[in-house]
Amino acid sequence: MAYSSSTSVNDIYLQDFSQRQSSSSVLDRSSSRNGHLTPSHTGQGVYSQTTAAMSPQSATSEAPLNGSMERKEFSKETKNRSIPNDIAHRFVAAIAAAFFLCVVMTCALFSYIVRSRTPARLPEVQRQRNQTTTKNDKRLTMDLSYYANLLGFVLDEYEVTTSDGFILDLKRLHKQGQEPTGEPILMVHGLLQSSAAYLTSGKDSIAAYFLEQGYDVWLGDNRCGFQPKHTKYKKSDSRMWHWDITEMGTEDLPALVNYVLKVTGREELIYFGHSQGTTQAFLGMSRDFYPALGHKIKLFVALAPAVYAGPLIDRWYFQYCRNMSLERWKWSFGIHSYIPLMNTMHSIFPKRLYGFFGYIMFNYMFDWTDEWWDRNLRNRQFLYSPTFVSSQLMQWWLGPNHFSKYRGILPDKAGVKWYDQNFPKLVLVIPTNDMLVDAEKIYERITQVETDVTLVDTIRVVDYSHLDVLWAMDVVDKVCKPVHEIIKHQEREKSELPEIRLTT
Repeated sequence: MAYSSSTSVNDIYLQDFSQRQSSSSVLDRSSSRNGHLTPSHTGQGVYSQTTAAMSPQSATSEAPLNGSMERKEFSKETKNRSIPNDIAHRFVAAIAAAFFLCVVMTCALFSYIVRSRTPARLPEVQRQRNQTTTKNDKRLTMDLSYYANLLGFVLDEYEVTTSDGFILDLKRLHKQGQEPTGEPILMVHGLLQSSAAYLTSGKDSIAAYFLEQGYDVWLGDNRCGFQPKHTKYKKSDSRMWHWDITEMGTEDLPALVNYVLKVTGREELIYFGHSQGTTQAFLGMSRDFYPALGHKIKLFVALAPAVYAGPLIDRWYFQYCRNMSLERWKWSFGIHSYIPLMNTMHSIFPKRLYGFFGYIMFNYMFDWTDEWWDRNLRNRQFLYSPTFVSSQLMQWWLGPNHFSKYRGILPDKAGVKWYDQNFPKLVLVIPTNDMLVDAEKIYERITQVETDVTLVDTIRVVDYSHLDVLWAMDVVDKVCKPVHEIIKHQEREKSELPEIRLTT
């Protein structure tokens, strides 16, 4: 199915999204107005989907970026499934995914053995840290509160329910004995990660820095995470896994934002997204999804923004996934969670060994190295990934007719804008050695096409790669302090605006 050039830029998402969601009995959505997402009447603060259908006569030879026909076929597997067929899918997919994982891990281990070790970029800082690291710092646990307590912080945990029934984990960080009163900052993680990525670097982590500066720091997790939770479906139900980045941008993100604002009593917050955390925001706040969400975000800080693909997308393992037919994908990776064997290994392997294997695998696949990181904390950082994600989400990222093939999250048509004036003020943090995504392309688009978007500043961090913007030992100096100065400058500008009084 394809669409005419007169079609709105996100209609190819919207039609498929409405078809997919209307088939799910768990949803209770309100009607739409003016073709945009509108507030739900359920009181949960999550937003409904337009039901306006597109005319099939509008088709042209262009292929839709989101692969609507493929996603429709994918969704058929979640309706009226017989138990034997479901078990067959899971069994075959488990074997195929295990074989794929073993091949990649073998290549990663061989690569780690033959490649020379990367020396630390900041050897003096690493030496000082080695002298101050204690056994408590080196302890490996999945209890994030433990690492917060080492810093003198308390981690309060909340659960947020989306309108399609997923229960999200949300954490609030504050100092012991003190109630948080500052401006709220919501931090959302990248693909296969959790919000722990913002805190596992200890006192020099992004979350710790902004808490020390007086902000009210919230760490948000997308659906499923380490413990998939739903109001209706169990983890074994294929309907539990019928979602991709679209729902993360139109369900998870608004749910987290609205919950933080409700608890804090604020009207707007600052949003930090890393990698996929930026994708769901760039997608969710585009013109035909939920642009009004931009009114609730004072500043959007995009760390390593994942909008356009980088050169790593042409590696053999990504090409292998991109060349799969939909049917082959379903039998290779299933229609449930993506390679659940990774999470099984998480519970079986010794934590130190699991952290090591996690590092060498991601080092091989994405060229991430620990040259900027505190190597005492590396196992801790990889202990919190991967999380549970749907096979359908990974198919959106890696499969045919999706991000991997078209190298972008939305159709890139000449002269067609993705965003309107509702989009929040934006700060781009671009690591110059990032091979996974091409952040310079979104900079060019914002400055040349998206004239309604206010780009406050762009921070280019030389020699940083995709994860360094979170875990580098000097991330406070290169990322946190510059972003903090931008936030303070925005606050000063706002306070200097003249007061407007209406007279009769």
